[in-house]
Amino acid sequence: MRYPILALLCCLLAVLPSKAQVSNHKGVALLVVECEATGGPCNKHHLIRYRFRDGEQVSKDIVVTTSVHRVRFDLGQNHIYLNRYVITEWGDVIDVRTKKVLHDGIGEYVGAEGSRIVQSVERIDIKGIFYYDIESNRYSRLRSPGKWALPGLLSPDQTKSVSVSEWGSNEVWLHTLKRKQKRIASGFRASVSESCCSFPKIPVLWLDNDRILTQKSNGEIVTLRVTGEVEALLKIPVGEPPDILPQLYRNAEGQIVYEHGNEAYVLDVENKKYTPYEWASLGNGFERERGFDKTYGHIFRFQGGEIGRWWACCAKSTNGFVAMEYGDVGSNLGYPKGVKVWNSTNKKWVTIDARWLSTIIGWIVE
Repeated sequence: MRYPILALLCCLLAVLPSKAQVSNHKGVALLVVECEATGGPCNKHHLIRYRFRDGEQVSKDIVVTTSVHRVRFDLGQNHIYLNRYVITEWGDVIDVRTKKVLHDGIGEYVGAEGSRIVQSVERIDIKGIFYYDIESNRYSRLRSPGKWALPGLLSPDQTKSVSVSEWGSNEVWLHTLKRKQKRIASGFRASVSESCCSFPKIPVLWLDNDRILTQKSNGEIVTLRVTGEVEALLKIPVGEPPDILPQLYRNAEGQIVYEHGNEAYVLDVENKKYTPYEWASLGNGFERERGFDKTYGHIFRFQGGEIGRWWACCAKSTNGFVAMEYGDVGSNLGYPKGVKVWNSTNKKWVTIDARWLSTIIGWIVE
């Protein structure tokens, strides 16, 4: 009797979908913001959810509609927290599941941890670090703000931070939880064109809890220890001073990138090498051509293969999906025509035209 039972089990396993097949059938939703203009400029924001299943758009619904005087999604960066909450740059909190604005922020979003969403408030009548608790619906001042009060860029272990002084002196200051601020180095500079800014600031990036990556001058990359020692790392022959500040950051794949205007390089710190950064990572296997062609815009790729050429920007990805704001070739993408969505399930593009598209916030899994 063993063999018939074994044969039956084999048949059952053959018809059951694999783990990969199941994951491909999960529903995802794209969150975007559209404006409504009544007799003039945009005066309302609609947070809209476009649901996708098996690669196809299956529904559209409005999560919340708010006056721009109450909630603004178009100024600064928006964040998705716990696959459920949208947090604006100003600390407004929207629950996508219940379709409610839970909290009207009055400061600047700092971060989130557990059930607390933290914001820094700098107003004439009130200053400090506050939090909104999504479980208790409580808004209160943090009496002991700890790491949230550290200015500048927080270290990986979240016990200290570094900041760069204002007014062009480009001194690097260390801030800790137990001590007052301390100047650890000076003499750095960043050169930019006259159209950029009067007092350009150098870029800084934590490598680990002891070392910071920065520049001595444009293209001259150095490491700086919290104890003040400076070590030369790379000398990249960059072009003329750019119109924007040089930047150091980690991309979606964790690579360290140095941007100098239209030039960009991936830095290999341990081996003291650099390579041109030709394909910008969008995360989840998606890439965008960094170069720009006036006849089509950018090439987009998935897992190394081209998936389309679009006059587009501001892409957001999730597992198997990418969305971007697009327009006609040559148009101003500050006023996009709508959204283009591509997925790896059916390998097709879906076009969502929106007359007053404001911004793409990102994806949630449902």
